[in-house]
Amino acid sequence: MLKKVFITALVVFVVALSAITVRKMFFDDSKRVDPVAVDKNDDASQDEVNDENAKWAEKLIKLVESGIQGATLAGSTSQVLYYQNQRFLYIDFNGETKNSVGAHPFIDIKSIDWNAKRQKALIKDRNRYYIYNLDDNSTKELNENIDVAAWGARGSKIIYKYYNPKTRNRVLGMMDTDKDDSEEVIVEDLHYKRIDLITSSKKSKVCLFPLPGAHIKENFECYDWRNNQKILEYEGAFGADYLWSRNGKHVLTSYLQEKGGKRLLIGVANDQLSEFKGLNFSTSVKKCTWSKDNIHVYCGMLNSMPDLAMLPDDWNDEKFYSADTFWRINTEDGQKKRLIDVEKMPAKIDAVDLFLDSNEKYLFFTDKRSGALYRLAI
Repeated sequence: MLKKVFITALVVFVVALSAITVRKMFFDDSKRVDPVAVDKNDDASQDEVNDENAKWAEKLIKLVESGIQGATLAGSTSQVLYYQNQRFLYIDFNGETKNSVGAHPFIDIKSIDWNAKRQKALIKDRNRYYIYNLDDNSTKELNENIDVAAWGARGSKIIYKYYNPKTRNRVLGMMDTDKDDSEEVIVEDLHYKRIDLITSSKKSKVCLFPLPGAHIKENFECYDWRNNQKILEYEGAFGADYLWSRNGKHVLTSYLQEKGGKRLLIGVANDQLSEFKGLNFSTSVKKCTWSKDNIHVYCGMLNSMPDLAMLPDDWNDEKFYSADTFWRINTEDGQKKRLIDVEKMPAKIDAVDLFLDSNEKYLFFTDKRSGALYRLAI
């Protein structure tokens, strides 16, 4: 009997102790978590995330979704001028206001090069060059034998390479687009077949060099188009390409250290190319633009190259696209500053046609892959 009473009492005690423990676990106010407090903390954390995302969203924005060409700072300096869907358009720096200012049904544009005043464009459509005038929406077709052309420093003259089918000579010439019958010969017989041209914005200088290639190394030659005299001849490098500074006193060059090399680097030289400094930065000058201080350059770094890629050929031919990071580089001391963190990039961007606004607050560029226009606050 006593044994049964003891067992019964023990069971009652265990049940009571369990009930107390359960109550302490689930109903003890001292350990209760206030659901309102949790929600408040979560809201605060989310606000911080939203603020951070908003900051980076303002730093890099897409102004135009896709399909643009020839983007440049408009003459108003507070808008960007570009070509899209057979129209020339202005868009403000925030992408909020867009205006059509001209139109022409070009079919397959290869390049658009604006003059200094931004009222005329030198356009290569298929294999022909045209001068488009924004002031009166007119288009003038140039000689079909012109295969490369660039604006001269003063905005109305163009320098071009022309093949004369009668003499079979390749001629470097110049014409004034404001005047009829204004053609002049600078060089009678060029030995280059396929070349590129760059002009200095502050001098009557035009320079020519072979189209960049991993296995091509030819001279870089410059001429004064006022007296048709050669003023510079420099032994080039494999894969070399060039970009004059705004004052014409420096030239940024991209190059390979050896024939068929795998790393395309940039360096800077003086206007005679007698002094050169490597910048230990992997990219093409086609992914850079000069600051108005003529010291700094802004560049997209060439990334994501296939192991067997041939540079710069495969990138120029769009056999692969880069996933750029963006940098400000001091060409005097080589110091570099990243402009935006990789993880904050909204997409992989292969930047070309880079330019700055007049206050150098923003860097603009076109994505080679999609034709989207971006603005990066710097």
